[in-house]
Amino acid sequence: MAVSDRPCSLGAGEGTRTCFDVLYVGCDTSLACCQGMLAQVDKLTFETTPQCGSKAVVTKVTVNTRSYPSWNTYSQNGGSGFEIKIYNLRRSNSTFPGTSICIQTKAPCRTVYDICRSSGPSPFCRYSFADSSETIYCPVCSLTLPAQPPSPLPPLPPGTPPPAAPQLPQLPPPPLAPAPPPLGPPSLPLPPSPPERPPQRPPLPPPPSLRPPPGGAAVHRAPPLPPFPPSENCDVLVWVHVTAPNRTAPASRRRAQSVAPFAFDDTACKHLADVVLSGFATQAPLLNATILVPFQLYECAPTHVVFRGTLLSARDGELLQGWLDGALGLQAWAYEVSGGDPCALLLAGYVVWSTVTALDGTPGCMQGTYVLECPGPPPLPSPPTPAPGPQPPNLLRPSTPPQPPS
Repeated sequence: MAVSDRPCSLGAGEGTRTCFDVLYVGCDTSLACCQGMLAQVDKLTFETTPQCGSKAVVTKVTVNTRSYPSWNTYSQNGGSGFEIKIYNLRRSNSTFPGTSICIQTKAPCRTVYDICRSSGPSPFCRYSFADSSETIYCPVCSLTLPAQPPSPLPPLPPGTPPPAAPQLPQLPPPPLAPAPPPLGPPSLPLPPSPPERPPQRPPLPPPPSLRPPPGGAAVHRAPPLPPFPPSENCDVLVWVHVTAPNRTAPASRRRAQSVAPFAFDDTACKHLADVVLSGFATQAPLLNATILVPFQLYECAPTHVVFRGTLLSARDGELLQGWLDGALGLQAWAYEVSGGDPCALLLAGYVVWSTVTALDGTPGCMQGTYVLECPGPPPLPSPPTPAPGPQPPNLLRPSTPPQPPS
């Protein structure tokens, strides 16, 4: 069970009424405490403050809008703690949820922040239930309150004049309007200005010049650059592109079956974007790198896909470089296109590249290339040699006729 508060200010001289609604929030029914509290509830106790620790300021308690007599205030440990206790409730889980309990108070117990003992930047009410007068089970709970508003200014003593309004400095007189120009012949209207052109996205640099190495996949990395100043941002381009196989290869190396040429489409670009963008977004916080402008899909073409983002500084590129060179960076992006290693049949004979450069295509604060050369299809098998057929019958006559039997 739990309670929620509903403070309400009454008329002048009547004080404040703060109401709490009882809710059922569930408990582990395998526990004896839960079973006992579901069966019966006898007491509800609020820890309160010295301002609300006596019946002189707590004037009334109601249960479901009806005045309730069984309540009292208590002081504990010589005044170090105070309670408002409501007892003889004789409720259970079938009758207690939905009950409204209101506490009416007057100054200095003005608000729910006075009724509740806890205060500060995150105030809350601490309260407890008891199952019976013997208090076998007594779960202690808390109710978070909104931040306490600032206290109003105290009223002025009688006869005190209100403070004078602050005097604003006098503004200087407005400047005189300039004299009108002398009359003359009417001027010709100016020609209309040409419409402004919409801003154009800067063109991409040409793809980096790449040559497939012999023998399959390889990683190429430029020599390390001198460190950039920490305040200089780092713009990064990520290229993933494919090179078609050599169509002039001998017939024994051509594809065993007719397959359409590979090309990136919108679906493939978006799928690859999910992998690349989520990689940067996941690895940057893990490696304490800061991405100033999140990476996004910059261009989707049939032979290549480009992503662009900005790191805070070159130092952030250094922090991400190890991930870029590992199995989850450049290699993973190439494998995402090829379908793994070995490549899918669709990419037989293709070369898949993943490259990271600066905006002008040169090595930047992040740099690297992964090359995956997909092997061509196996050569077509030679046609089988036909088996020898049956021999034709000998139609030639024998040299001597057969002799009759004797």
